[in-house]
Amino acid sequence: MISMEPLMATRGTMGAVLALLQAVDPGGLLWWVELLTAIATIIIALALIVIGLVVIPLVWKANKAIARASALVGKDLRPIIRHGETISENVSRISTSVRADVEMFQSTLVDARERVGHAAGLAEDRINQFSALLELVQEEAEDLFIDSASTIRGVKAGTERLRGFPNESARSSREDLRSATVRPSRKPERER
Repeated sequence: MISMEPLMATRGTMGAVLALLQAVDPGGLLWWVELLTAIATIIIALALIVIGLVVIPLVWKANKAIARASALVGKDLRPIIRHGETISENVSRISTSVRADVEMFQSTLVDARERVGHAAGLAEDRINQFSALLELVQEEAEDLFIDSASTIRGVKAGTERLRGFPNESARSSREDLRSATVRPSRKPERER
């Protein structure tokens, strides 16, 4: 038997909606919004009633079919259920073991990542130190080269003076040397 209570509730709702619509100014925006809301409410209520009328008999039939099937096979299912319980226990043990292995693997990965990060930091420090060493070697080599060039120019200038400037090219070299060399400032002599 179908209960008339949902229909009565819908009828009461419709009466309330109609009373509300009469109180609001017809043709205004609020009137249209309330009219559409009332229509949507009625449609939803009718849809729920139809769904209830269709679903309830189906559920009733399914419940009866399940009851008949369980009565027929109840005795035959007990060994299958015990076997299923045994399988689920085995799966639980396996998953626990796999979980432990995964956690151990994860901790190993974290440790390896930390070690690689530490090694990378040490390598970066070593590279920075090596770079500083190369800069120092380059500066020393430049200073040595400049000192050697100055010494060679000085030796060349001294030999030219000792020779007495035999040709013109030697004179031009001497003039180049004078313009290129920086004369050291003289320190005042100490009083004796």
